[in-house]
Amino acid sequence: MHGGRSSVASSRAREATGAVVRPRQRGVSPVVGIVLLVAITVLLVGTAGAFFLGFTDDVGGPSAPTVAFSSNENLGSGSDTLGFTVKSSEGLGDGTVHVVVSGASCGGSVDPNKRYTPTGLGVTGDLTAGTTLPLDKRALCRGPANGPLDLSAARVSVVWVDAGDSTGTTYTTWEGPAA
Repeated sequence: MHGGRSSVASSRAREATGAVVRPRQRGVSPVVGIVLLVAITVLLVGTAGAFFLGFTDDVGGPSAPTVAFSSNENLGSGSDTLGFTVKSSEGLGDGTVHVVVSGASCGGSVDPNKRYTPTGLGVTGDLTAGTTLPLDKRALCRGPANGPLDLSAARVSVVWVDAGDSTGTTYTTWEGPAA
């Protein structure tokens, strides 16, 4: 109790002498520091949780199924041929695989430069390992008065397009020697 009286007495003495009395001010810096530490901790925990729980898998829409292709071509033999063989496939799901041809010619009135589905190339059933997407005169140069298929200046891409969206992924691209 004695300590309480002396502080009251000293404050009265200051008032009597005209000294300016200031209330005790606490620093703001420790409060800001604690708020920043809590915010950074919450941010780090949220990021780590999203990463480890796999919530980032759905960001950005659907992703293309995992498919690997190999190509084999026979050029300069009268009528060129090109095939893309599925090496491995995993869950083609709702998406659709297309073969996009540009720069090819049939020597006749038929234009082979367009987008083809596997069915349009004569493939029936699912695209599984071992299935080949054939690009030959029979598949691309249909119609009367067509000449040999020339792929020397062609660019051919195998793409996956999501069935419910216009987004897609290019799996592989092949270019002819004059492309």
